[in-house]
Amino acid sequence: MCVLSRSFRSSTNEKGSSVRLLTRGRALWVTLVLLAGLVGIVPAASAEDEMPQFELSATSAWPGAGVTINQVDPCPVHNRDEQFVYLSFVDSAGRVFYIAIHSAYSGPWGGPVRFNVPGRSMNSLDPVTYSPGPAPGVGTVRAYCARSGQVTQEYASQAFTVEGETLSLQLAPKVVGLGDTIEVSSVDPCPPGRNFVTGAISNSAGGQVGFIAPVDSVTGHWVAEVVIPRSMPGPMPGDPGVEFPLGRYQAFGSCSAGTPESGVRYVGERLEVKRVVTAQSPYVALGDSYSSGEGTFDYINPSDSCHRSSRSYPYALAQEFELPGSPNLVACSGAVTDDIGNPNDPNTVGQFRQLSLDTQLVTITIGGNDAYFAKVMDRCVQRPGHDGYGCSQDASFRSVVEGQLSALAGVTAGTVDVGGIRRPVQALDDIYREIFDRSPEAKVVVGGYPRLFANSQAGYAEDEDAPGGRTCAVAAPLAYVSYSDAMWINEQADKLNEVIGDQVDVLKAEGKEIAFALPNFQGHGVCDVLPWINPLELDGNFPPNPLPESFHPDASGHEIAYKQAFENAIVDF
Repeated sequence: MCVLSRSFRSSTNEKGSSVRLLTRGRALWVTLVLLAGLVGIVPAASAEDEMPQFELSATSAWPGAGVTINQVDPCPVHNRDEQFVYLSFVDSAGRVFYIAIHSAYSGPWGGPVRFNVPGRSMNSLDPVTYSPGPAPGVGTVRAYCARSGQVTQEYASQAFTVEGETLSLQLAPKVVGLGDTIEVSSVDPCPPGRNFVTGAISNSAGGQVGFIAPVDSVTGHWVAEVVIPRSMPGPMPGDPGVEFPLGRYQAFGSCSAGTPESGVRYVGERLEVKRVVTAQSPYVALGDSYSSGEGTFDYINPSDSCHRSSRSYPYALAQEFELPGSPNLVACSGAVTDDIGNPNDPNTVGQFRQLSLDTQLVTITIGGNDAYFAKVMDRCVQRPGHDGYGCSQDASFRSVVEGQLSALAGVTAGTVDVGGIRRPVQALDDIYREIFDRSPEAKVVVGGYPRLFANSQAGYAEDEDAPGGRTCAVAAPLAYVSYSDAMWINEQADKLNEVIGDQVDVLKAEGKEIAFALPNFQGHGVCDVLPWINPLELDGNFPPNPLPESFHPDASGHEIAYKQAFENAIVDF
């Protein structure tokens, strides 16, 4: 007797390839077509009581849960042709999911039928597409016996409740190299009672890394760290190891309480494993928008949110010192301290990955976004619908900024809000040490931040309504900053530069080749006659929105002030 048992979650398997039902005997597709016509038939309740029966190990579960179906009544006895029992699930929206085909050659089923409650699943990795999962709510499990393309028996349907939507997980970062660590975490919490999650990152080339993590008993959320291996065992025992396959991977998982029925599925997310080639340039420029060239309006790739510019100070330095193959500019607009190792652009690898033993020079500006530079400017600019005047007298706001500076100094722990997500503030000296760990022979120059506004009152118009009695039009006639608030903003730049300089001095005292470069924008701030810093730049919408170039050095600020500061520091080594 030939026993064939196939169970599947939906019309696709976990990796997105089509499920092909293999059998011998008469054409199976004839049976499936016939069953499709019967799916909509719902016998009257009184009739179902007298119909053949089967039992479910659970009457409700989440997508991904394991459920067992046992026969109560066998299929009709037949001795000539193969006979199978076909099982399907019809969700609360009327959509059909075929869940299992099982042998019933001589009548009795060939053992219990186990299946996983269908869920939303990934069909392909390029492009990423998904097949829908069942709608939550009460549906029905149905079973039919068939042989030779004809239904021989229909079972009474059983009610089954899908308890919710397929859950989602997330990856950070989504592009990695061999040996990198990624964080897999929940977007949706596990339902109550589940205490651990298991999962894997896998692809069709045979690469796979599993993970397991505890579930927080209060929130239901979880986090798992996964290291992408550099190699894996060969196909046969005793074979030498082979490189872990590069390419696109799917991450998936499920949380559970240890029983099949308690399983809850997480839909897959795409990961790209790429070969990260160590930069050949001896000069690597790390950091945020003040190093990438935000503000020059001349970007190497305008669609790249990092806004890297050939008119940034790293390019000017590379030309000045005639550094070969330079610069390797990986600074990215919007970066916070936590992004230097973990990219803020999911399509790139972390900036630290570009450092090597061959790196000779590293420049970096970082900390401005952790110190809420953008929030300060948003709070202090007077504009229609927003009272910015007097921000410097807001005690609670001042306290927040002071707390961020303390975290950058490593005195206290802190976080920074990035797009609604709290990210840890890394102590600056830890970042500088990591640079030397990766590039011990490098000279490191850390850049400071300019005083944004003119110090002289000559650039401010008299305005009795503004604190300090004077105001500067940063986007006339819509937006203004008072003289008093402008001076307070300049003071915050001084305080941030003091923190940066102190951390540089700590490493310098340890014998590290590191220097602090403070650009001189005296006479060239916003509200000066010849500014090297952009005012508030607005788009063409109504009402207008601020552009990221606002309050950033323009091309002159990079090619003169920043270049000179870094050049002096390099010459002094």
